[in-house]
Amino acid sequence: MGQIQHSLHSYLRLFIFLSLAFLSVHAVGAPPEDNDSEIMITMGGDFGFNDTKAVPSPLGGFCRNPDRYVPFSEMTEGIKDLFDGDLNIVNLEASVLNELPNEGLPRKTYLFSTHPTGIRHMMDLGVNVWTQANNHIWDYKEEGLRLNFKNMDALRKDYEFISVGAGMNLDEAKSVKTIIIKNKTIAIAAIGIIDNLHPFHRADEKTPGTLSFRNRNGFNDYDLLLKEIKAVEADYKILAIHYGREYKIQLDKGQQEKYHRAIELGDVDLVIGHHPHVPRPIEHFKENGRGRLIAYSLGNLLHPGTGKIEDRAPPYNFGMILRLTLKPDSGGDLGPSRLELVPLLGMHEKPYVPEIEVSEKLLKSFNDQVAKRLPGSLKFEWDKSTPRPIAFHDFETSESEEKK
Repeated sequence: MGQIQHSLHSYLRLFIFLSLAFLSVHAVGAPPEDNDSEIMITMGGDFGFNDTKAVPSPLGGFCRNPDRYVPFSEMTEGIKDLFDGDLNIVNLEASVLNELPNEGLPRKTYLFSTHPTGIRHMMDLGVNVWTQANNHIWDYKEEGLRLNFKNMDALRKDYEFISVGAGMNLDEAKSVKTIIIKNKTIAIAAIGIIDNLHPFHRADEKTPGTLSFRNRNGFNDYDLLLKEIKAVEADYKILAIHYGREYKIQLDKGQQEKYHRAIELGDVDLVIGHHPHVPRPIEHFKENGRGRLIAYSLGNLLHPGTGKIEDRAPPYNFGMILRLTLKPDSGGDLGPSRLELVPLLGMHEKPYVPEIEVSEKLLKSFNDQVAKRLPGSLKFEWDKSTPRPIAFHDFETSESEEKK
């Protein structure tokens, strides 16, 4: 019996020794890669399921030529796996309506709506942040806007999501929303153009609407919002801006300076641009020791009814989804580690990621054109080691090369 106990004790001591040795090797020699602290943000551009002046339906999005409702799942088949980040942000350029409350704004060609069932479908795919500061939120007048808020609030019973940029009054429109992800606080806000600068489109103390990005007609909403963002305590700050001449890759006059104000006055880390319906340059620079990003336009995500662009020459013919990986530095501050660009075609009905040969041509034209229009803007290369080739920019590699 004593020999058995002695043997058991010997085996136990040997097991403990080997276990400690194994743990020591793993702790010091070859630590497993830990991505628990990384945060992924996906970004999609202008979105809505219906062509202009269509009656919203739970059956699907309304498309023309020929006129028909296309199931939501069919319209999103080509992008359904791309909203897998911690934050998945889309610009909702339509009122969320069960039915049309009125004929919409007079003398306006493009009036956009989307049925709440379509919003449910997108959130089932992963979208959890909606920006609504754009020139189509008021298409169906104040009644439509109030119904939009009612329908969005009803969805909160089943989904956790953020919507920013529009509200029942000025305080709601300028509110900066925050969310905690992996112990980091992310703040997000939005601002855009007011349709023809009509004062009624702008939110005030009693009237629903959005803020005005343009500083005209006595509005100074942009600086007002930047002060709100500056005052918020957050580890990473995002601002969506709906602005820019349509179908132009070239930045608008003064646009770069205006967007830089978001970083200088609001301490914003990421500016997401949309409205031109085509992609624009992406800029990265350091401010106060932190890497800042400005994507001047993502182009369309899915938007029936907007001007057809797919017959145009690259890069005027595609949209993109951006996928940004944030990583904390040694001091714990979040910064960009990797940015992926996913090109899209078919944005007017069924967006999809084109085959590698087509994608490479789109990317080359994008790299060439944006370099001419904004020297120093980001360039992307292809990672062909993955099952689906990915266009990416690696910030850590770029900074290492700059230091050499």
